[in-house]
Amino acid sequence: MKKATITMLVIMMMAILTGCIDQANGLILYGEEAKLNQVADKYKDDIKSQTIYNVKKVSTQGKEVLVLSESTARNLIRMELWNEVKNETQLSVLKGMPTIGNESGLLFAKPEDKHIEMNGLNVSYQGNCVIGESRRYTDAYVVVKDSSFETIKGTLKQMTVLHTKKSMDKELVTIKDYTDAFQLVKLTAIN
Repeated sequence: MKKATITMLVIMMMAILTGCIDQANGLILYGEEAKLNQVADKYKDDIKSQTIYNVKKVSTQGKEVLVLSESTARNLIRMELWNEVKNETQLSVLKGMPTIGNESGLLFAKPEDKHIEMNGLNVSYQGNCVIGESRRYTDAYVVVKDSSFETIKGTLKQMTVLHTKKSMDKELVTIKDYTDAFQLVKLTAIN
């Protein structure tokens, strides 16, 4: 048992030293703008850039849906933060999204949630996609035209994308007190 533990530690140290384990260089925070700004202020020396997006949280059919404007979704695609779930262990970066019609939206959810409906909005299922590497803070995402975003009835929240100088994994214990949800991410492209 002791030998196996030492072997595991040696392998992990080698992987870290050779760069085999990607470290997160970003953080996505969800919640109230004032509290999210407190996080940014507290860790300002560790942050390269900060982008704040308005999102809406909507409850429908027993599911929580995060509604994003088209420009927000396209910015997340440019930052390579929007991913298609291929299977339980594999993601693929989403390269684009279909055109959104008036009075309609694009639904991204698990296959079992592809029939989610929203009042007054014709949504079309576009696949199982997530922001970052997992579905946090929501059961599904709906993307609407920028002009339609303000008309969506829901709770206005903010999503802040922080590009950090280092991995913030050690600070998560403190950060969680300021957010509704958060996730570490690997940023490869910054808007």
